[in-house]
Amino acid sequence: MSTKPDMWHGKPEREDRTTSYQTLDAQRPKRQKSVWPMIGLLLVLMFGFLWAIKSILGW
Repeated sequence: MSTKPDMWHGKPEREDRTTSYQTLDAQRPKRQKSVWPMIGLLLVLMFGFLWAIKSILGW
């Protein structure tokens, strides 16, 4: 025999589930900005930085 009290004792009945489809008036999620322009900018900056170090060292 379990010594735990009944966890569901005195709880309200289960609520009705909402429908799984979205209604037409629901707002669409905002589109996130693409990461690719930032990656391209980072690569250009890294290339420029390495080019500057190369020219400073005289390689």
